[in-house]
Amino acid sequence: MVNISSQERNLFLLVLISEALQPLTAGDLLKLSGFSKSTLYRQLNYLKHWGLLSEYNGRFYSGPVTLSLGQALLRSMLSEGLEQLKTIGCTAELLLPSSPDTDRKESGDRKS
Repeated sequence: MVNISSQERNLFLLVLISEALQPLTAGDLLKLSGFSKSTLYRQLNYLKHWGLLSEYNGRFYSGPVTLSLGQALLRSMLSEGLEQLKTIGCTAELLLPSSPDTDRKESGDRKS
């Protein structure tokens, strides 16, 4: 493995987890990262400590801080996009998808 800094190892793990189609185990991350077992667990513990990763049933997910960063990015992008629309005299409407449960509650349908 190429000699990279601890910060780069943390970022590399975050990228691996964010690009995976399903939550990864430590074994998966060992294979994908090429890190030694001790290095991997040290980096995973740092990331969990700072809320960048969460672990549940031996699988790793994006943590609450990572999700907050993503939400902040989306808010910023939305705000910037709306400002650009205002400058050209346009308006926008934001439609959010709802779950089938929400639709059922709003329409008054009830399960028997």
